[in-house]
Amino acid sequence: MLHAATRAASRGDEAEEKKLRERLGKMGACLKLLFTDDNKYNCDHHDPKGKEKIPKGTMMRGCRKCDFDWCMKCYKELNPAQYEKDKERDRAQPGHGAGDKWKCLKHLITPSWKVNCDHHDRSHREKIPPGSSMWGCDECDWDCCAACLKIVNPKLFKKDFKKHEKTVHAKHMKRLNKAGGADVRTRKSIPDAGASDA
Repeated sequence: MLHAATRAASRGDEAEEKKLRERLGKMGACLKLLFTDDNKYNCDHHDPKGKEKIPKGTMMRGCRKCDFDWCMKCYKELNPAQYEKDKERDRAQPGHGAGDKWKCLKHLITPSWKVNCDHHDRSHREKIPPGSSMWGCDECDWDCCAACLKIVNPKLFKKDFKKHEKTVHAKHMKRLNKAGGADVRTRKSIPDAGASDA
């Protein structure tokens, strides 16, 4: 549709271009700013088969619910005004994203069931209860569990983990222990959803 809008513009058909871009704008409304946390992302607009390897830490626009991502070059054609804001935001926010080793992450207690680990659970299949310890950044709209924190920001993990160990969810403790843990001993942790309190 983007290319159809570009072709309409080249023909001088302003009404058709406007109509196509309005439709496209609605389609792109769910695309949020993100920084790639591995090299498995692809641009679903110009590279739907995923032949290109987008480097870790690259700024993109995407929607986890739709499992749909656009590179910034393609997004610039879709929404040039927002693209310019994103560029300014990227320059104005040093220390954010995977490119800066997630220095922006801070400890948080999950307020609801809606928080998921954006590192290992992008599709939000895990049910993490309110009151669980995780780490995230509001600016980046990115959160991760303790096990993934150890991967993306080992220094912060070392500094924070012991302080918040008691509120780390059981599933995340299991992942952490499986990955080698952090001298973690058996202890009570927030149980899985639906587990008994006994």
